Amino acid sequence: MKVAIVTKISFLLLFLVLPIKVFSDPLKTPDLSSQPLHIVSDRVIVDEKSASIIFQGHVLVRQADITISCDRLTVYGKKRTKPNPKGSILKQIDRIEVEGNVRVVQGNRMASSQKAVYDLNNQKIYLMGNPVVAQGKDRLTGQMITIDLKRRKSIVEGGSEKPVEVILYPSKNKTDVVK
Repeated sequence: MKVAIVTKISFLLLFLVLPIKVFSDPLKTPDLSSQPLHIVSDRVIVDEKSASIIFQGHVLVRQADITISCDRLTVYGKKRTKPNPKGSILKQIDRIEVEGNVRVVQGNRMASSQKAVYDLNNQKIYLMGNPVVAQGKDRLTGQMITIDLKRRKSIVEGGSEKPVEVILYPSKNKTDVVK
């Protein structure tokens, strides 16, 4: 039973990695890099001095079956002395911050928070501000959720104001539980 619960929680967190993980580890996940990335927002600000691109207002990002919505998405580039036209875009990004009503949906899996940060250097994703990860009826909440992509480890932190809470419903099929 303990293995099934750990597996179910890990599976809930795994889908959060897919939109980003496909670019850094294409051998272990489906290749979405050939799928178009469609971003819609009310406003875009490209700031070469701070090496950032800011999408503001009703931001909607779609790629394949993954949808991300938020109020603001900021992509911070690595500061360098000269441009690197041959380098991949992933190597030129330092971090991505998503703020305000953050929601990531893929099929029956969903994650939401007030802020999410993807630190490419440390290969970590941080969900802050009432983070919730759900698959179907199953839910995982806490104060902060950290996903360490290098170590394939997730940490859910709670506190006196917002403890960690896990709600898992029994599987109806034996095939629903991954061993």
